[in-house]
Amino acid sequence: MRRSGFLLALGLVPLLGLGALGLVDYDEAAYAEVGRAMLATGDWLVPKLCGHPWFEKPPLLYWTAAAGMKLLGVGPAGARLGTALAGALAPLALFGFARGPLGERAAFGGALALLASVEFAGLARLAFTDMLLLLWFVLCLGALHRAFEARERSAGWFAFACLAAALAVLTKGAIGVLLPGAAALVELGFRRRLRDALRPSWIALGVGIVAAVGCSWYLALGLTQPGGFGFMRALFLENHVGRFSRPMQGHGGSVLYYVPVLLIGLFPCSPLVPLAFARAELRADDERARFLRLFALFSAITFLFFSIAATKLANYILPAFPGLVLPVGALLARPRAPRDRALGLSWAVTLGLVAALVFAAGLLPFVRPHLPALLGESAARHPALASPLELGPGSTLAACALAAAALVAGLAWRARRPERALAALACGAIAFYSVLFQTVLPRVDAQIGAPLRRIAAHAAALTKPGESVLMLGLRHRPSVCFYGERPTHYTSESGGRWTEAAVFGDGRPRIGITGEPQLARFPQSARLEILERDGGYVLFRTPDGAASAVP
Repeated sequence: MRRSGFLLALGLVPLLGLGALGLVDYDEAAYAEVGRAMLATGDWLVPKLCGHPWFEKPPLLYWTAAAGMKLLGVGPAGARLGTALAGALAPLALFGFARGPLGERAAFGGALALLASVEFAGLARLAFTDMLLLLWFVLCLGALHRAFEARERSAGWFAFACLAAALAVLTKGAIGVLLPGAAALVELGFRRRLRDALRPSWIALGVGIVAAVGCSWYLALGLTQPGGFGFMRALFLENHVGRFSRPMQGHGGSVLYYVPVLLIGLFPCSPLVPLAFARAELRADDERARFLRLFALFSAITFLFFSIAATKLANYILPAFPGLVLPVGALLARPRAPRDRALGLSWAVTLGLVAALVFAAGLLPFVRPHLPALLGESAARHPALASPLELGPGSTLAACALAAAALVAGLAWRARRPERALAALACGAIAFYSVLFQTVLPRVDAQIGAPLRRIAAHAAALTKPGESVLMLGLRHRPSVCFYGERPTHYTSESGGRWTEAAVFGDGRPRIGITGEPQLARFPQSARLEILERDGGYVLFRTPDGAASAVP
């Protein structure tokens, strides 16, 4: 109970200052805007982005965002509440399922390593699908293990696993069933029990639950909308098959893309992962090995799937983390040999990387004045970066917290208390992330993100509800819809030519937003009435009766 409370306390830390950062364009702001629209209109069935039906993802994330905003009000904190709670529950669920097969110490260590990982900490504070997906997969795999081990009540655990997979389908589509299903089949093959996959009772349960829960929204939408199941073209062919077969929105990469992502994302425990797997004894035939193997198989299949997929984003790989950190917990729970050089070296590398991060964070205030020169063309593309960022003392405080924790962890390691060493390191890492998210990043956001939000609010004050805001030369800014509560209409340069008719077309004055670089390239910029400039963004109005003046 003490360990569970400790994990819960650490898991709830991201709730502090959950709304300190504005929504991040493109994905997070888009998901939040869809949830806001559902809450505003009462239509929880059809996802709409900036007033238009939008079928990029199934709706569970949108529903959690809308529910969060119902509780906390419309804003980033409400939109992120569901994923933050999922981030608190996932380590608890992992600990709960693992402590039987692995023992409390190993299960606790694995859950701590998950909580401390930098990618987990970041995604627990953002409204993305991946944290919800991680929770459903932990529940699914844990329940599958119980079903495979149980002589009695196996059907109940299998039904629970199918329910979790169905919720994953409602979160991100077919991979909710495909990935854990593939891991389960391979594990049954290791156990020489492939016939179990053909049990009539299990097949009936699986198909029934996935159809009733996982396919419920798909069926309801297809059976009630005028277009029937036409939405499946955008959802399945374009955003599922399309993302797998070709890079979308410029998010491509090599088959090795996720190797450095895992090395960085699993920090600070990534140096321990190779040795942990080398000593995991996954081919053994006891319950400990079978549990670790099922999660490891899922991680390997997930890694291969997303490595082969053409579209790649760092957050996609998060569901593989539990299977990678559980062996770390098992490794550190073992009695240490007096001269275990491999383990000592892995721990030394871990503390060395922590020390490097402490040094980098402590150095940041001195580098800050030189950032515009270091960023070069990036600063030129975003005028807000042309002046040094105001970071405050937060990075120094974060570095001190992590350094103190690393010192305690080193002393605990020397005293042969690996559990305390890992707990100290995890607490330090979580404190480090929390200070950055609540002090440093809000200052960065105030300089880079807040100007667009202020411009969006001003644009909303100058337009009527339902009247669109023209986005000139800017792409992928759904935050304008969210903060201004107005639909947007995009027009940009294509093939070296601007579609000026889209700007001046009907001769009526329109409110628009653009950036300073885009305004400089627009040939008819002199005809726009500039209303406000803020942080590299420009609010403008097109002149009345301009249509007749277009050459």
